[in-house]
Amino acid sequence: GSIGTGNEAQLVNLLGATPFIEKYGQVAVLAPQCQRYEDGSYQDWTDLLEDIRTVITGLIEDGTVDASRIYGVGCSFGGHGVIMDAAYNRDLFCAINVQCPMLTGDNITELLSLTDMGVYLTSAEGDKTLPYIAFDRMLMDALMKVNENAHIYIFSDEEMNAYGIGSSEGLTEAQIGSEMHNSWVLCFNNEQGIMDWLWAQSK
Repeated sequence: GSIGTGNEAQLVNLLGATPFIEKYGQVAVLAPQCQRYEDGSYQDWTDLLEDIRTVITGLIEDGTVDASRIYGVGCSFGGHGVIMDAAYNRDLFCAINVQCPMLTGDNITELLSLTDMGVYLTSAEGDKTLPYIAFDRMLMDALMKVNENAHIYIFSDEEMNAYGIGSSEGLTEAQIGSEMHNSWVLCFNNEQGIMDWLWAQSK
């Protein structure tokens, strides 16, 4: 997530890469950012896929990471990118967790092609940023028919509220719906054992 220009937001925002490392310790995290241009448009993930592959294979070759335990994790537009990356570099990844992912024509096809790795899609019932829960369920139902290690979980408003998300006094309905997009906070805190599931995956 966190399209931008400073190559920082995805590192520090809401359990971004830096807090993630602090929480989980012995992990190497690659956190690319798609750039936002002056005209308001932004870089597509397809521009980055080969560079991501180069970095990961370099880390494997120098012994920094275990080639059997390469994971993709991303939220919103980052979830979109993880799906694209896992399909492009499917020989590298063993599992992905995509949270409230942006789903469009190209990566819908790619998501449904991920039959050879673990896939866990999560979102929140009250998410009004990408309010496509029924569509998420439909896609994952189709994937689960051909991938026994595909899963979906939709967090309830009550589960989100327990983390202080969407529960502050004085929030408008629109603000609550926007906050409910932050379901990755629950994932990274291992609700429903999602992180346990992820770390248990290997090639």
